[in-house]
Amino acid sequence: MTDRDALLVAAYCRVSTDRADQANSLRSQREYFHTYIKGHPGWQLAQVYADEGLSGTSIRRRAAFQQMMEDAEEGKFGLILTKEVSRFARNTVDTLAYTRRLKALGVGVVFLSDNIDTRDNDGELRLTIMASIAQEESRKTSQRVKWGQRRRMEAGVVFGSDSAYGFETRGGVLTVRPEEARVVRLIYHKYLYEGKGVHVIARELNQAGIAPPKAERWSENTLLRILRNEKYVGDLRQRKYVTVDYLTHRKIENRNMEEQIYLRDHHQAIVDRETWEKVQQEMDRRRAVQQRGTRYSARCWASGQVKCGGCGGLYIPRTSRRKGGTAYKSWGCRNSCGMGMVNDKTLLACGQFALERMGVELEEELTELAGRLEQIRRAEERLSARRENKLREVERRLRRALEGYLEGVITAEELKNVRMQYKIESERTVEREKSSEVFIPGATRELWEDILWETKARVTVFSDSLEFQFCGQRKGIVIWYITEGRGEQYKTVFQRWEVREK
Repeated sequence: MTDRDALLVAAYCRVSTDRADQANSLRSQREYFHTYIKGHPGWQLAQVYADEGLSGTSIRRRAAFQQMMEDAEEGKFGLILTKEVSRFARNTVDTLAYTRRLKALGVGVVFLSDNIDTRDNDGELRLTIMASIAQEESRKTSQRVKWGQRRRMEAGVVFGSDSAYGFETRGGVLTVRPEEARVVRLIYHKYLYEGKGVHVIARELNQAGIAPPKAERWSENTLLRILRNEKYVGDLRQRKYVTVDYLTHRKIENRNMEEQIYLRDHHQAIVDRETWEKVQQEMDRRRAVQQRGTRYSARCWASGQVKCGGCGGLYIPRTSRRKGGTAYKSWGCRNSCGMGMVNDKTLLACGQFALERMGVELEEELTELAGRLEQIRRAEERLSARRENKLREVERRLRRALEGYLEGVITAEELKNVRMQYKIESERTVEREKSSEVFIPGATRELWEDILWETKARVTVFSDSLEFQFCGQRKGIVIWYITEGRGEQYKTVFQRWEVREK
């Protein structure tokens, strides 16, 4: 018999892990098929297809198997040898589907250890029985593996990849990476004590050139995961995701808290528990504000913008408590140089006063815009999702127009035209909902904070005064003030003010 008349025979082998002992098994299977085919006159080896480190319950991810099917369609061989049904597939449906597809192409499959040849009349019947047994064995194996993993998790062994920023996972043990741990603490401090949101923190980390975890840049989602992750307080939560189908290996989020495994004080913490719990409360508070239809500005307008007139150090926010237990926020020099504290209410009041004194045109434009934003936000509380998205787009456009005006890109007249255009658009949107609510114009505290943020207000603190400088303004303004009262009676009294050339 010539080579041209010989039956071209392919072989398929697979091991389910990539460990060294399994690699030896794969090598042995290759050698076996070479020898087996050579021992049959009239057969000629076409190719040995091998998948390494892959499960048999699914065909989708097995590249060699898929290539074998493509070659079968091109007529590159007429017979496939495989050791046993479980090597070919552990999914009964896949086993029957692919052997039937091969049979239609004129390609038989011989399962050597199971003594099954799909070319025989009863081949498919015996194959169905053996495939069902293989699938059941796969199910039992999956259960045994899950049981073993759970026992090890309960004993404190860490499962999963080495993906938690700030930690190194080796041999099921978490150890702290000191350099990354310092960044984690910085993130928590910025969020909790400086009042910054994840957008601003991400920008500052990127500007500082701090390397992010496995990405090109810091993002809001990355920071939210760090702020929520219980690993940083020393706790360990496992089984956050579970495999719901041992055949497809599909995983879903495990929302059943009872099935999760939570170990308190499992490893060395990066953030103390008090700080971590305060951050969780603050994140919940900000989310609740957003869900009520109002905006929480995660970016505090004064963060990073207030400096000490004595030593030049940055002023940072601090929370204090009165004797009655109520809390209030104030700002103090990070260097503790002796320059006095500034109450947060006074800082905002002086900022509003400074804006009102720095020019009628600026004050009128910004105040009217602030009123329009307030109208839009009030409307958001009752509009449908489609209308709400429309109004938010209007707000984004208004903000861009404001930024353009402050940076000198557009004139006051152009800003006025843009504002009128979107005023009409937003009113039409609200009118479609047939709302009869009468809007209350004017700027709230939140909106004045928006304006101070947009104008990039910079503040210098002196012993008896505050100096403000706004983006695009060549003049600054110094405000002398005193404060009176406490709690609800607290107020800022402006004594005098002076505009100065910069």
